[in-house]
Amino acid sequence: SDPAEMVTLGNSKAVFRFFGLRFYGFPARFMWLVGYSLLITGSYNRTRIMMDWLLSRLFGRDTTFLKITKK
Repeated sequence: SDPAEMVTLGNSKAVFRFFGLRFYGFPARFMWLVGYSLLITGSYNRTRIMMDWLLSRLFGRDTTFLKITKK
């Protein structure tokens, strides 16, 4: 069995298990974000992704509605 398991469950929830310790909710999501950011190569890419996550938490997701019609 792996010593650690992480699962993200949306924008602010996750489950994190490490050698029998279990974390749920925002603390687990924060640990998931830290672990994921360590996998990203390059400081520019890491900073860009962290800023995208932070801005999406503050202002919500950037969504666009495109109305597609047939002619």
